[in-house]
Amino acid sequence: MIKEDKNTLLTEQEVLDLTKILNLKNGSYLKDRVFKMDFCESESELLASITLMNSQKTFFYQVESKAFLRELGDFSSKDSLLIMFDYMDLYFEEFFREEENLFIPIDWSDREFEGLSFQMRGQVRNLHCEFLADELLKERSAS
Repeated sequence: MIKEDKNTLLTEQEVLDLTKILNLKNGSYLKDRVFKMDFCESESELLASITLMNSQKTFFYQVESKAFLRELGDFSSKDSLLIMFDYMDLYFEEFFREEENLFIPIDWSDREFEGLSFQMRGQVRNLHCEFLADELLKERSAS
């Protein structure tokens, strides 16, 4: 159950604007890839993600952040969301500076930034290959 309407945190236009800024700012590193930003809020936690991917989804790097609502302190959900997006933005700057050899752990790890405590995780995947493997396994199980 959604605690707050998604649009009360950030409007669709605000997300599009933030995504556009992220893509423009990192344009020289993107090659054939683009960023996508998303978020949601449940009764207990706030989730944010920034995904760097190409159109074929052979490169799909999703970095996720979550904060528990009971631990936000004086921060609003919107402020917390923007802080997590800022942190992920800084992470991707460093990721590109390190020639894409700096990764967030796959398991949730604790972070603190601008006074907000939250967790992050990330994983590089090849969704195209995963889809092909799933299709192959379906064919084998059907025969």
